[in-house]
Order: sequence, then structure tokens, then C-alpha cells
Amino acid sequence: MKVYLPPVLFFAVFLIFSCSKSKDIITDTPASDCDSPVLVDADLYDSAPSDEFQFHSVSIDGNCLKLAVQYGGGCEEVIFQLIDASVVMESFPIQRNVRLSLEDNDPCEALVTQELSYDLTPLQVDGYSKIILNLQDFDGNLVYNY
Repeated sequence: MKVYLPPVLFFAVFLIFSCSKSKDIITDTPASDCDSPVLVDADLYDSAPSDEFQFHSVSIDGNCLKLAVQYGGGCEEVIFQLIDASVVMESFPIQRNVRLSLEDNDPCEALVTQELSYDLTPLQVDGYSKIILNLQDFDGNLVYNY
């Protein structure tokens, strides 16, 4: 049995180079209209900074948690993070604990109001369509339907 190396080699090279590589990435998840994602991290939930702020308004719009917060500052950048404790509490509906962390190294004391929004999709749990979010230091009820 004779194998003709040039035709086999030509065919292999042809197959390799005939496939085009697309630079477009197609995903099933639409782009989020939220500013930032929620972070799911038990250690960070316990250790993240907790500088003082007050909730001015809190709502859920689709997959976004929308917050308006007030804090003392105005001269330098501050860092807000929404952090989930990485625990799903078995109840009906299920519940998750989240908290807003503020790192405020700003020495100014002007009253600043800032609007924030966080993508809640990382909190979704397969087999469920509703979660009660227990937002630390917020007294209202937050029901996330997805």
C-alpha cells in the first residue's frame, strides 16, 4: 500500500487554513445596563471597608440593583462595592445577604449623593426565579425576580 505524502500533506494544510477565525464573540447573555457587577465572596463580605454612608433610595430594575447613597466627601475618589456573602439561605423564597462596602479616604466633609447600579445576575440560582436580598443597613424588602 503506497501512501502519497504530497497529496495528504496538501490536504491537511488546506483544511487548517480554510477555517476562518471569527473575532466576534457571541454570548447568550445580553450586555448589562448596570454600572458594576455584584461580587460573590465570603471573605470580602466580612473584611471589606465599611465607612459611613446612608441609603437615600434603593430599588431593583430588571437585573440591576439601583442605589442612591449619601456620604461625606467631595474631594477625592471613593470606592463602592456590592458584596454577596456567598451563602444561599434555604427558605421560600431563597435569601441572600449582601452589603454595600464604602472605602472613603476622602478628608472632605461635603454631603455627596451618588447613584450606583449593580448587576444581580451572578446571584441567580438554578431552579429558582425569586430571591429575597437582605441588604445590610437597609430596612426595606428587596425581592429580586428573574
